[in-house]
Amino acid sequence: MILATPLQAPCLHVRDALLAAVVGTALYFLTCLWLPYGPAPKDGFPEQWALMAKDPFGLVGQFPHRLLAPLLAWCLFLGNDFYTFARAVSVLLLAVVFLFCRSRGSKPIDALLVTLAIAVSGAVQMYKLPPPRQWGGYPDALTFSLLLLSAIAVRHSAVFWGLFFVNLCNHEVAMFVLPWLLFVRREHGARFSNDLLYLGIVLVAYAALRIYIGAHASAAVYTVDYFKNDSQRMFPCGTFWLAILVLAYWLVAFGPLLIVLAFHQSTRANGRERMQLWLMVGGILAVFVFAYDFSRHGNLLLIPIVLASVRFLAAEQRHRGLFVLLILVLAASFFYTDPVVVQHFMDATLSCLVPLDYSKAITCALPKTWLAVLACVATALCLWAIGMRLARCSAGRLLTQKYGPRQTG
Repeated sequence: MILATPLQAPCLHVRDALLAAVVGTALYFLTCLWLPYGPAPKDGFPEQWALMAKDPFGLVGQFPHRLLAPLLAWCLFLGNDFYTFARAVSVLLLAVVFLFCRSRGSKPIDALLVTLAIAVSGAVQMYKLPPPRQWGGYPDALTFSLLLLSAIAVRHSAVFWGLFFVNLCNHEVAMFVLPWLLFVRREHGARFSNDLLYLGIVLVAYAALRIYIGAHASAAVYTVDYFKNDSQRMFPCGTFWLAILVLAYWLVAFGPLLIVLAFHQSTRANGRERMQLWLMVGGILAVFVFAYDFSRHGNLLLIPIVLASVRFLAAEQRHRGLFVLLILVLAASFFYTDPVVVQHFMDATLSCLVPLDYSKAITCALPKTWLAVLACVATALCLWAIGMRLARCSAGRLLTQKYGPRQTG
């Protein structure tokens, strides 16, 4: 068993980055063979990003503070085709997943398998779904990529916190995973006082940016005042309902990969590293106090899943065959389960909570879906139990290899 020692990672080289780019591109277009990306959205948030990409310095649109993706699209001469840029950041995400795995000591074949698992998961496939489950044009993969890049650069303070600032400029959801970022830094031996200094600089710079944008962006809607509005206060009933929705989404988007997550959490050799899952889940649930895009923000779970997959494949060579099987099951199931499972819960949400009354999540939506909720909980528990069993069997085999078969009689 490879112990969870984060400082053992090898140095990355240019060839690793080039290989990651090739892998990310190839796997993304491979998945398009069975789930092509849908048409460009004509309204909603993607339209706002597209508008900003044409004039990133004009502070236009409903959320001009989320300026990173439009600015990058403009710099890459994709200001008039933001939808293409949004697809490109999914390729970037896959490349960064490959790089992360290599930075944690994975063999190229294992890094390839983990990247393929993410490629067929909801973290990538969701953004190619056709209407009505259409999320194309959302640059969320850029947020996930920057978080993984932060983990890769965790030993370099200026780069790490610079990436955090840049990530805030893409989407403020990065603020909710700050406990995870600080924990990762602690695990790699960074000084807390040093991090407080960098964090203070980042927060002051970001606050100054938001104040400037707020003073000059007349069309802005999603400001701090918007989220302070009583209609946006979802806790506790709305938050509870969103937690149910995100569990259902995780079963669809990651499905059998939750077995790998359970294996990681049940393996004592992984030590304090196992805290990363709970910090990420806590951050996701904290988002649901203010925002209701459960599937988009729920995709943050890919980060602990990537880490768990690295450990799972490193534990035993025989795990590769099982991991390939899990990938095939997920690839075959996502397209069919997403519209059935998620839409069932969304129908209850729309019929009960519109107009917004989050108390009806308990009095109306939950009674309509209680059988489906129980099925989701039971499925999650079964997947978790399988992962725990695999961890115990793996530990037993390793003890047998080290000390020989157990003597009886």
